[in-house]
Amino acid sequence: MILSVDLNPTIRRRFYIKDLYGESSYIHCNRKLIYPHGAGVELALIAQLLGLEVKLTGFIGGLNGDSIKTLLDESDLYHEFIAIKDNSSEVVDISSNDGIISIKESPPKVSKEDVNDFYKAYKENLNLYPNIAIVGETPSNLDDDVMYELALMGKRWGRRVYIGYNHHFNQNILEASPFMCVLSVKDLEELTKLELQYESEIIKATQYILDKDINLVVVDMGLRGVLVLDKDKGYSLTIPPFDQKKKTLNYGQMIAGFILGFERDYEMEIVVKLAQACGSIHCYNYGDDIEMSDIKSLMNRIGVRVFNNI
Repeated sequence: MILSVDLNPTIRRRFYIKDLYGESSYIHCNRKLIYPHGAGVELALIAQLLGLEVKLTGFIGGLNGDSIKTLLDESDLYHEFIAIKDNSSEVVDISSNDGIISIKESPPKVSKEDVNDFYKAYKENLNLYPNIAIVGETPSNLDDDVMYELALMGKRWGRRVYIGYNHHFNQNILEASPFMCVLSVKDLEELTKLELQYESEIIKATQYILDKDINLVVVDMGLRGVLVLDKDKGYSLTIPPFDQKKKTLNYGQMIAGFILGFERDYEMEIVVKLAQACGSIHCYNYGDDIEMSDIKSLMNRIGVRVFNNI
């Protein structure tokens, strides 16, 4: 059971065209997709595919917020959002033979009343969900202390709190000692004030996080793979080259894979491969409708090296 916290879910509109720079005064769209987007949304959707019970929560507002709810209802995904005055943000992708152009709105703002309403609902959810995933972007004016408080409340309730951000990691959250942190090498460099080029340097730097009573640290090394470390052991994952070169690891989807592996008591080597496959399945040409067989197929292509973390 997972509570997926995505404080800034968005609506994404993707337009497929042949020639972006043609001579015609009109650009003709061959295909259009509209879908809810955000690390917490994607975590919830892949958790649903994995057979996990999941609830999605956060802030939404305006017409875009209504569209997000409608699309989630069509996917039979359980959700409960706090309504805000601002319109939820939108991402527009234009995909052509020349590549993809993405136009992204700034996140909405939330009021103190919105945050207090969320705290109230969040505490009720802590009584029901043993796994709390806090991932994705946040509203533009949200105080950093809010993320810390959410993680700390989860910890005090005896819940496993999973944190996953990419290039905007909130250092305050570390002081709440969540169960797991997923972060990039760049995030780790900013936290430790070190330049990290080699795997051995990255492994040593993660001790800074593990010393804060955090059970697991996952470091995204990009095309070099992923490191998963606890105080005793480490797992270095090698991955096949991405078919979709511009796509990156999805931390929310990865967390869903970890939770499934832990709930089913899989051996740790299987858990990390499952998590890696869930987090990167969209980077390969498996099509729009991912199935469990696709994830299993990708798991077989991932290499794992186990080492002692001393």
